[in-house]
Amino acid sequence: MVAGFFLGSIGDSLVTECRRLPVLKVRNRRRQTVRECSKQDGALLALLPYRETFGGMPQSIVQCDRTKPKPRSADAACIGIDSANATYYLCKDQQVAPWLPLSEWLSQQLARRCGIPVPACAIVEVPTHPGQLLFGSVWEGGALDWSQVNLLDLTNPSLFSAAFTFDLLVHNDDRHLNNYLYLRLAGDLVAKIMDHSRCWWHSGWPLPAPPPDPATRTMMAAAIWSSQLPWDLAASQTVLSAWRNITSQEVDAMIDTAPTVWVNPADRQNLVGWWGTSDWSDRTDAVEKLLP
Repeated sequence: MVAGFFLGSIGDSLVTECRRLPVLKVRNRRRQTVRECSKQDGALLALLPYRETFGGMPQSIVQCDRTKPKPRSADAACIGIDSANATYYLCKDQQVAPWLPLSEWLSQQLARRCGIPVPACAIVEVPTHPGQLLFGSVWEGGALDWSQVNLLDLTNPSLFSAAFTFDLLVHNDDRHLNNYLYLRLAGDLVAKIMDHSRCWWHSGWPLPAPPPDPATRTMMAAAIWSSQLPWDLAASQTVLSAWRNITSQEVDAMIDTAPTVWVNPADRQNLVGWWGTSDWSDRTDAVEKLLP
């Protein structure tokens, strides 16, 4: 029934306030650089629901000491390696598109805000791209290819319904079946989502109306997974509920945690100015009406 649905009916900023408060210094221990953020007994940061992951403050920069060539990924630049911490990052720069790292950075935060698991990420520097700041998604070892996975074995199959709902909201037209991260953990098979390069400004502004074209990877993949997994309406509603509670001030604060070089002022103004408007609400309602 769900497969038929896909093939048929679809066939003012907190950071500004923060700067007025006493200063908290955050030190990157490897580079010994000092970045400044403000707080007042943690009260302001407590307003930011994503604080546990991103802190609502300028981020330390991870220094990778070596690189490896990129894997099969159209939008990746390289694999950055932080040898001291044995951490590998799938890195993306601005060569494919100037807005690409911000699309990844913002979408990671929004996905977490909506209760969707994503890999950890960071702002990184790599020796092959001197003077550039790249988006880095932590490379999780032992990940399986889609061809090695039986979706019926997943311990969190509701992820697919949640992720599809999120992708409709941000107009991600590239959620193919290997843009999920499949991991064996303590005997369980679990999935996360990764790769948000082709949403937001990828399709121009304003966002096209949902859903994406049936020929896009997102929609073709949905036709496959929905033929194997039951649709989880509760998971979709959880995403929509969280989405509706995100304010434009929060989105603005999320963007403030990104390097300035990633942020085009006009793109930022378009997104933040749109968030919370009737057009934004209409899009959210339209996505909800598309769900089975």
